[in-house]
Amino acid sequence: QASHLAQMAWTKCILSAAYVAITELLQVEIKLIAVITLLIILDLISGLWASRLKHVPITSFRLRRTARKVYEYCVFLIAFTAVSNVFDWLAWVKMGAFAFVAITELKSVTENIFGEKAKVFEQILKLRSNFTNEKENK
Repeated sequence: QASHLAQMAWTKCILSAAYVAITELLQVEIKLIAVITLLIILDLISGLWASRLKHVPITSFRLRRTARKVYEYCVFLIAFTAVSNVFDWLAWVKMGAFAFVAITELKSVTENIFGEKAKVFEQILKLRSNFTNEKENK
């Protein structure tokens, strides 16, 4: 029991240190991190739900792929944030990197919910263009 509490305390310390390093040293917006985290959690939940509906076994290998994806996103975002902080004229790079990750995760969530063949984004764009065309014709 005591070793478990000590392990939890060390885990909290390490996570807190990582949080401080990311937010303070790299000056990352906490709202961007929260959005990406929420999308990753939604992707995980919707992926588990889709696997269950398709009767696909949920294996540790597939769960490790999610953990690896989170690690790769962190490295990607930290690298682009560092570049944008070093070179002021590349400030847009950080937002582009966060947008890329967010769109990728959002697309993954929609594929999990509506199926991989569903063209949700294309349908949204088509609806928007139809709405714009109708508005211009009036």
